[in-house]
Amino acid sequence: MRTIPFENVDVLLGTHRGLGLEAITDKLVLRKRGGYCFEHALLFAAVAEQLGYQVTRLISRVQPHLSGPRTHMSLKVCAEDTDYLVDVGFGSGLLTTMPLRDGTVVDQAGWKHR
Repeated sequence: MRTIPFENVDVLLGTHRGLGLEAITDKLVLRKRGGYCFEHALLFAAVAEQLGYQVTRLISRVQPHLSGPRTHMSLKVCAEDTDYLVDVGFGSGLLTTMPLRDGTVVDQAGWKHR
């Protein structure tokens, strides 16, 4: 969160250059700007895939218990035959990976995720 913070200023100003890896790398890495969930997740997915991990991009809701549009991006990353939920683009969300196993509850700084 300190290195690549959340921000969506370009989207609001109508100056967003798109979700291509080159545009995201330029913005987040070279220009040291923040980004929003799709930018964070796509950059992380590209790095994880280069390191040999199997990554599935997921469309999701910030509040999954409510109906409404799916406007958030998270990832499923397979490591050592275990699938993990990885959410690098939500400023106050998951602080660590979370195994995707039925019944698993992970405590993230006092917040229970399942």
